[in-house]
Amino acid sequence: MPTDTMRVLFVCTGNICRSPVADRTLQQESHQLGLQLILSSAGTRALNGKPMHPESTRVLNERSLDPVNFSSRLLNPALVNEAQMVLGLTRHHRAAARQMSPTRWRRMFATREVPDDDPSDTEPNRTTVRSNDPTDARLDIEDPIGRPGGVFDRIESDIEESMNGLILWIKHQLKIWASVEQVTK
Repeated sequence: MPTDTMRVLFVCTGNICRSPVADRTLQQESHQLGLQLILSSAGTRALNGKPMHPESTRVLNERSLDPVNFSSRLLNPALVNEAQMVLGLTRHHRAAARQMSPTRWRRMFATREVPDDDPSDTEPNRTTVRSNDPTDARLDIEDPIGRPGGVFDRIESDIEESMNGLILWIKHQLKIWASVEQVTK
């Protein structure tokens, strides 16, 4: 895979609410910025082949994001190992991915905890949680399943807010990969 491309996997529980919304949100934003990302999602307890939850479809449609051609899938070690970054919508999703591929734990985060490791970045990252505690509940984006539509609106907003820091971090990682490739040529 070219070093200007990154595979990102979002993980939630059923892979019909949060992770597809995160996938489609980052897809739109990365496309607008010209970032080369291969995005996908999976669920720790997903049933393969299920459609996106109707409320998740609604929030995506309201933002002019594309909810079509989606099918849920169960998280497995192969999916985890294919990704350069795995983003759990909660700490428990991050932990489930780490159990499947413990040697790759440094590329697995809760969506809100992406590290701010770009020393050239002078704009503070206001949208991710800064905590040294990997058990900090503020890292979680709540599960909207079985809840009213307003909860789906809120999780979409939480996901949207987390994208700013995530995109900064991805851009920084892609720069590092490109510079390493130049040195090795």
